Amino acid sequence: MSYGIVDLIANQQDRPQIFEGIFAENAATVDSMLEIIIPSFDLNQRWGPCPWTPRPTDGGIDLPSRGDRCLVALDDNGNPWVIGWWPYG
Repeated sequence: MSYGIVDLIANQQDRPQIFEGIFAENAATVDSMLEIIIPSFDLNQRWGPCPWTPRPTDGGIDLPSRGDRCLVALDDNGNPWVIGWWPYG
């Protein structure tokens, strides 16, 4: 049985509304919408596509890659947004 992310957290008011996630795919461009995995829910379920922000670097910008860690927040409609991310390793 498949559940939406809102269903998974609906009865868990004591749980945070910000979750640790992992990017499930590489970003091709700065406007790519990416899917993420929230390990505390299910290691095989992908969520999204999610908006995210590129990271500025000295030489330009850095894009997320598969396996990079991220923080995922839910908006009032239950849509996941990546609010921060860190390169894997």
